[in-house]
Amino acid sequence: MIRHYMDISRLGPGLLVCTALLHGELSATEWLQRGEVEFGAGYVFDDEYRFGRYNGLTDDGAVAVLNADVQRRREDGAYQYLEADRLGIDSRYFEFGSGIQGKYGLQFEYNQIPNNMYDTARTPFRNTGSDRLKLPSGWVDGSTTGDMTALDASLRKFDIETERKRFGLGAYWLPKPNWKTRIRFSRDEKDGTDVTGGAIGQGFGPGAGGVRSSILPEPVDYKTDQVDATADYVKGKGQFQLAYRYSGFSNDNRSLTWDNPFATGGGGPGPGPAVSDIGRIALAPDNHYHQASVSGGYQLQPKTRLSGALSFGWLTQDEDFVPASANPDFASPALPASSLDADALITSAFLRLHARPLPKLRLTGSYRYYDRDLDVDRDLYPQVRLDSNPGAGLTQKNRPFDYHRHDVVLDGRYRLSGKTDLSLRYDYDSLSRNYQDAEREDTHENTVSGKLKYMPVRKLSTALYGSLADRGGSDYDPLAVENPLLRKYHLADREQNTAGIQFTYMPAAVLSLTGKAEYRDDDYDNTEIGLTDAERHIYLLEAAYTPHERISGHASVTRERIESSQRGNPGAGGNWRIDLEDRITTWTVGTELVAIPDRLSLSLDYVYSDGSGETGIGSGGAFTPFPDVETQLHSLRLQARYRYSDRLDFRLAFWHESLDGDDWALDNVDPDTVPSVLLTGEDTPDYSSNVMVLSAIYRFGKQGKP
Repeated sequence: MIRHYMDISRLGPGLLVCTALLHGELSATEWLQRGEVEFGAGYVFDDEYRFGRYNGLTDDGAVAVLNADVQRRREDGAYQYLEADRLGIDSRYFEFGSGIQGKYGLQFEYNQIPNNMYDTARTPFRNTGSDRLKLPSGWVDGSTTGDMTALDASLRKFDIETERKRFGLGAYWLPKPNWKTRIRFSRDEKDGTDVTGGAIGQGFGPGAGGVRSSILPEPVDYKTDQVDATADYVKGKGQFQLAYRYSGFSNDNRSLTWDNPFATGGGGPGPGPAVSDIGRIALAPDNHYHQASVSGGYQLQPKTRLSGALSFGWLTQDEDFVPASANPDFASPALPASSLDADALITSAFLRLHARPLPKLRLTGSYRYYDRDLDVDRDLYPQVRLDSNPGAGLTQKNRPFDYHRHDVVLDGRYRLSGKTDLSLRYDYDSLSRNYQDAEREDTHENTVSGKLKYMPVRKLSTALYGSLADRGGSDYDPLAVENPLLRKYHLADREQNTAGIQFTYMPAAVLSLTGKAEYRDDDYDNTEIGLTDAERHIYLLEAAYTPHERISGHASVTRERIESSQRGNPGAGGNWRIDLEDRITTWTVGTELVAIPDRLSLSLDYVYSDGSGETGIGSGGAFTPFPDVETQLHSLRLQARYRYSDRLDFRLAFWHESLDGDDWALDNVDPDTVPSVLLTGEDTPDYSSNVMVLSAIYRFGKQGKP
């Protein structure tokens, strides 16, 4: 039984209209039409969930193969086209368009993208996928996960997966000479189940139980509507565009509430009422965005061009607040307002001047301004510490995310000779913040970069490049709750140096070689607590070989190494240090062979990727390495294509992919492994899957009535 098939109802009435337009007789005018349609069947031999993360091939069994690329044109400019890809599986794409070139056009689009992450997660909560998670009857709570005697019997599997569907409808028309207008509407629907964390306090005085957390199945039911409308005008030396964009996001789940699986009595002698038996967290709120913009360019002189853009955006969010606490043992403190009622005005401006004052010299200068002004009241909000303690009057003032940014770029390129080319560039970036990330109100970064291209011989092209960047700013003022020596990495002083070399060599007409080596060093020289340094090394070598017109091949190897170090200080425990090193090596090999001219072609593509991560943490003289994280990926694709006739091909394809992983953060970590956290116990992705496909490809192309 074929499990996946072309289901017209899932694509909506648009497909029926498109099919009618392609096959209906629109007029007696002669049409020129061409295209190809692929149809057939495949078989997935293995039931491997992670293999189908983005393609939807999660289960074993038969699948349909259906792809199409069809175009029709008429002498008066009328056209129609249809593109369909992977209609037989869950990662399908479809697009249809029709119109008269130079007058108007219509377009319909459908895109479906799965994201199948884990099918090994387990939870005792019922109603997975809803905004109210309940524990089963007969549940036995405990102060730790080890005390939950009914946990194993209560666990149920659930899939961590989402699916995104996009429907798009667009049109363009030319109302008069030099003008072109376009409008497009799209809706994105994303649904499924993800995971999030929720915590409930177990008392906050001496001898209290601390914090207990749960990894929760989070419902995903998002909708995003977007409208884009533009009007373009082109005449002579100038062009400009007027544009409007609307984006509206809605979440069908306002909050997520769950039963507390931990013991609620005896939370310790700390102040406050008993530990809450339920918890609640707010989820992403509804919001709306409007933007109006104007952009354009003008050729001032034959070798000088000025372009720019100006836009104003308005972002609103007035979703009602979730109550400050879900604890039924005390009245939830009153909030200063029923909602944030926030408006943000976003202003952006851009200006660029490009000139070629000398035959060998090109100069470019640009300036960009961005400002986000959030209009919201700053109020004192009551703090309820993890639904279990009203905090004896503790409050926190909200910190709006306001900032403005200036970017300046000066770029020059000069051809020193027929073999040598020199480019220099200067970047200045200035960012000022209010409230959010206000530990450092102002940061600025200066970057100087250059690239020297040199061709010593006709068959060899080389390039040396590098950059020096330095970031500083105003005084760093840590928050009261932060370690005074802490520096957040995106705000801290940093020196970043980059150097690289690349080449292209063609020793013969049938062989080409490309290589690259790059090194980058980040030094947070004034940071005592936080990220202190990071390095990145990249090496690349590619080769393409075509010894005969019927044989071609390619191969590449990429090596990447990333290292970083950070320091911490928990207080009385003293300083600690953590070192991270990730290494990724990827090999690719491919070849194409025309075994029988004009009849049989064969191809092979193979990818091998080996990744490893080392983590070490220490304090004082002791340094303890964590187990390495290892991942190996093999992907092999074989294909044979046989031309049966001028119009018909047959294709036989085989795909093998295997993933072998070891991750100490997931391996042998069960829901009750951590005493104070109820986990979901996903397994490290590990699979081996095989797919076979047999299909026919029919080509057509003739002139005549449809």
